[in-house]
Amino acid sequence: MQLLSVKAKYYCGIDLHARSMYLCVTTKAGTIKYHQELTNDATQFLAMVKPFLPSIVVGVESTYNWYWLADICTAHKIPFHVGHALYIKRFTARKQANDRIDSRSIAELLRTNRFPLAYGYPREMRITRDLLRRRHMFVRRRAGTYTHMQNSFTQYGQFESVYDTMRSKTERQNLPPRFDDDELRFNAERDCDYLDALDSIIWKLNRRIRKQAVYHDPV
Repeated sequence: MQLLSVKAKYYCGIDLHARSMYLCVTTKAGTIKYHQELTNDATQFLAMVKPFLPSIVVGVESTYNWYWLADICTAHKIPFHVGHALYIKRFTARKQANDRIDSRSIAELLRTNRFPLAYGYPREMRITRDLLRRRHMFVRRRAGTYTHMQNSFTQYGQFESVYDTMRSKTERQNLPPRFDDDELRFNAERDCDYLDALDSIIWKLNRRIRKQAVYHDPV
C-alpha cells in the first residue's frame, strides 16, 4: 500500500456517486472551506474548485465511475488521485457514515498524507482494460456452461468426459443426441447455442484486444 504525500493549500475529498457527488474542501490546517453536494456536472465542479486554484488537490475513492472526473481534472491541470477503496474504509472506520462524513474523511486523508493510493489507469488504456474485463466475464460464462453440460451427462449416467468435445463448435453438436429424453436433448441444444454465441463474442474480443495491445505497446 502506498500513501500519498502531497503539499497543497487546499484538499478536496469527494464521495462520488452515479449522479451526484459530495465535496469537502479543507485547508492545510483542517478548516472546512466548502462542504456541499453537487450533481455530476463538469461545469458545476469547475465552478466550485475555481476559487481554490491553482493550489488544490482532489481525491476520490476508486469506484466504477471516476473516469470522467479524472479527465476533467487532467484537462484543467488539477492534481487528481484515486484512493484504494478497501484501505480508505479501514482508515476511516466509524459507527456512522454518510456522504457528508465520507467526503470529509477523504479530505482529511489527503490533508494528513494518509490517502491510500490506487492505480489510476491512463486514459488511453482504460478501454482496453474494460475489454479485458468483459472478455473475462464471457470466458467465465463459457466455462460455467461447459460444467453444466458435463454435469448433465453425469447426472444421467453418462460418465465420459465431454469437455474436449464441447470446445469444438462442430463436434459439440453431436452431444445433444446422446440423450434419449426430448427435454434433456432440447436443454443440451440450447447450451450448444449459447456456447456458439460465446465463442463468437470471445473471438471478436480477442481480435480487438490484440489490436489495441499492439497500439499501446508496439514491438
